Amino acid sequence: MENCINPFSSEAQDLVNISTGKLLLKKQHVKSTGEKMRDEFIQNCCNDPKSFEIPIPHQKLHTFASEGVRIKKTRTDGKLQELRIERDLFVGILAIASEEKVDIRNVLEYPFTTVPLCFRHLDGQMNKTNKAKLFKILEYRVNHQPPTTIDVVIIDGFFFLHLCPYLPSSFGKSSRHILQRICAFRVKTIHLIRDLIFDRATSPSIKDMERDKRTDSDRDVPFKIAEDNQLRPIEFIKALRNNNFM
Repeated sequence: MENCINPFSSEAQDLVNISTGKLLLKKQHVKSTGEKMRDEFIQNCCNDPKSFEIPIPHQKLHTFASEGVRIKKTRTDGKLQELRIERDLFVGILAIASEEKVDIRNVLEYPFTTVPLCFRHLDGQMNKTNKAKLFKILEYRVNHQPPTTIDVVIIDGFFFLHLCPYLPSSFGKSSRHILQRICAFRVKTIHLIRDLIFDRATSPSIKDMERDKRTDSDRDVPFKIAEDNQLRPIEFIKALRNNNFM
């Protein structure tokens, strides 16, 4: 027991799990549970001597081993990702504590992960804020009136393609179909400028992880449109996630 006591302080009586860096939970204090089971066993044997030979029922206990169970999370693509805390960081803190005074209670206020959890989740995914929240903040700070006339319309190309689930089989026919839909906008101004914009985030980019999460295939496979009659992929939405689509 003395070897498992908090190595950062000789006075504290809390046990520390060096695998997870967590203090002993109340449900893991099994001493009182063991004393209760012992008293019940003795009382049963006194009431019925034959009960001494009856097997003792199994008790489910919460131990350090159960606390350190690895959790697996299913991603959107069906793959499993393991969630775990980096134990090597805690071992490094133990090495520092052997030479300098370190308060374990202050140390355990922070997660033992290679990247702070304010930037990433336990499964390694980037911790992000919805763009709509930022848009609402900016919109709240700006006082403006809706425009009386519209001279230019800028269309998000990839978003527009997701609104066209039923495209013709070839790239040439698909492009003409998209052009017809863009020109079909009903506006009061005849001389309206319509711009269809496709953005492209080259790798490395902060969008790489999100794109890897959405697709289960290689995003760097060569992709080339050679002619007007070339047939488009059947899973066209998946093809749009290819870095070389443009």
